Amino acid sequence: MSLILKEGNMSRILIKYKDKKKAKG
Repeated sequence: MSLILKEGNMSRILIKYKDKKKAKG
């Protein structure tokens, strides 16, 4: 239905995941 919205959520989750990894080291 809204592919753009889905992709936006995915990228946001990826960024959060990357930030968590960075915080851990």
